[in-house]
Amino acid sequence: MTINSLFYNLHTGLIEDFTEKGLSDLKLGIIRTPLPSKETFKDDPLRLLRCIRFSTRFNFNLDFEIFETVKTDSIKVALMEKISRERVGIEIDKMLQGRDPLSSLKLIHELGLYLVVFRPPSDVTRNSIIDSSLAIKTAQWLNQLITLNHSNLSLHPLLMNSLASSTNIRRRLFLACALTPFQNLKVKLGKREVWAGEVCISDSLKLGNHDKTFVTRLFQALNIVNTSHFSALQKNPTSLRTQLGQLLRSPIVHDLKQLESLDSSSWQASFVFGLVIELSQLDSNLNSTDQELAQQLIQKYNKLVDKIIELGLPLILTPEFDKRRLDGNEICQLMNIKPGKQVAAIITRLIERQIEFPDQTKQEGAEWLQEEVKSGRLVI
Repeated sequence: MTINSLFYNLHTGLIEDFTEKGLSDLKLGIIRTPLPSKETFKDDPLRLLRCIRFSTRFNFNLDFEIFETVKTDSIKVALMEKISRERVGIEIDKMLQGRDPLSSLKLIHELGLYLVVFRPPSDVTRNSIIDSSLAIKTAQWLNQLITLNHSNLSLHPLLMNSLASSTNIRRRLFLACALTPFQNLKVKLGKREVWAGEVCISDSLKLGNHDKTFVTRLFQALNIVNTSHFSALQKNPTSLRTQLGQLLRSPIVHDLKQLESLDSSSWQASFVFGLVIELSQLDSNLNSTDQELAQQLIQKYNKLVDKIIELGLPLILTPEFDKRRLDGNEICQLMNIKPGKQVAAIITRLIERQIEFPDQTKQEGAEWLQEEVKSGRLVI
């Protein structure tokens, strides 16, 4: 890049511009290559991704010649064949944690590089149509929710705070948006059938297991984190408190172990992504969408968060909550049974009871369990 070819001469105190374009490009906000871009990218195709990253980092425009060059398939083939997936993943990772991940994804889409960067497994490529515009649509909504914090489309403060507390969570949410074209695609991995995006994260981008687990859980949680499911919960005769508590404690919604502390899967991140997916499914494009419809959708999520706070349910996700409950060994001793599936079933019942009565002590839980068995409501 011309702007990356400037040197400061310590002896003369002058900036040396050997390309004779660096300073002017810096002033004009243009990203271009010193040599013809076709020659530059064939020599090192990774430079193309770096041009995208620097463009969005500094809010500069890509030179028109770069767009024309990338139209040739030879550059895309070179990027796929000459550059290791680790190096591609590093560049994408830097874009996602940069100042404008949305613009980075837009450029990847506009340059026709989506399937080069987010290379799907071969059997997915053969049998499925992958629409990269879906990635842009969801990323636009995520970006709007993050940036428009003082409008009718504002997220609940608790959800906003969860995004503000960790740049890593924002990075992973944008990664999830980038992979929405794979949302309903499965592939065979040995004897297992797995989500195609999971394979893309590990094989095409070579990102870590924490990223793969986090993003995969976001997509798994979509089955229960959506307004249709929320409405069904409120119509169910079972206690809303118990149902919401079970939803929050689901391992695909919230990582109870919090292995990564602030960067772990959380119900807040799951709610944000669920909302983004629903917003992206509105009929119109982002600029002309009925704002009232979008506002209603956001308010449904915000009201549910208010209800969760009102019921004190965030407390059931703390270690202290679990410490007040009988563990597997204590259940075996109390009921004189051996470890097995029945113990897991009893723990599930105890958790349901404790969600409904969060101040319950271990002793009270033991007495309740014995009474349930004695009355025949719980068979062991």
